Amino acid sequence: MTAKIVSNKLYGSPGFERYGFLSLYAPDISETFKPGQFVMISAGETWEPLLRRPFSPYGVDNSQIHILYQAVGRGTRLLQHQQNTLSVSLPLGSSFSVTRGRKAALVAGGVGLAPIRFLADALKDSGIVLYYGANKEDDLFYPFLTEDVKYRRVVCTADGSFGTAGFVTDAFQRDAGNFNYVYCCGPKAMTDKVTAICRQRGIPLEISVEEVMACGVGVCGGCLIDIPANPAKSAKKVRCCTEGPVFKIAPQ
Repeated sequence: MTAKIVSNKLYGSPGFERYGFLSLYAPDISETFKPGQFVMISAGETWEPLLRRPFSPYGVDNSQIHILYQAVGRGTRLLQHQQNTLSVSLPLGSSFSVTRGRKAALVAGGVGLAPIRFLADALKDSGIVLYYGANKEDDLFYPFLTEDVKYRRVVCTADGSFGTAGFVTDAFQRDAGNFNYVYCCGPKAMTDKVTAICRQRGIPLEISVEEVMACGVGVCGGCLIDIPANPAKSAKKVRCCTEGPVFKIAPQ
């Protein structure tokens, strides 16, 4: 379907904008989105680039889908210049379980903030804690830091330039004993560390996996990944786009 672009803003230092924030008017699909699902977007107005790009929404409201992205490749560099309409797919993939009453930690890194923030919005009355990390202050999505939220927010930078100094996984590990459920999305090194912490402490975990996708519907097999299975079994290969991108990881 075709979605109208409401806004497409860049954030960061002039000439070094780190993030783009895209709002699409899509009343036919916006209200059906669940946290963790994704949309495939055609970044250009022609057949080049051919393949769509996957994005997990940052939030959904007022018939709009909000997308956080980084201009790191050809497709996303084209996307930052779009101002009219975009071709988008229906909501795809699996979603996070939205269960209130858990003592839940949400751990995010980089653009992995998008599905985690969307989930936090759904769980905002549950006393959750959201951990958000980046290498340095310029790598943070600053508008999130100024949002009026109803949950605790712990922001970390590896170089100590903003918030708590150190990796976001270190901050989470110090507090891990306070939680009985964890959600996570970010770079693989981060999600691997969170998985190890949760398995060591016996905490159930849901991970939204960041992966390059070609078709988004499980046909091409281009997004096959290994996901940790139950402790007694070896990792299994799954399609990130259909079985995922959200996976439940059993505790040790």
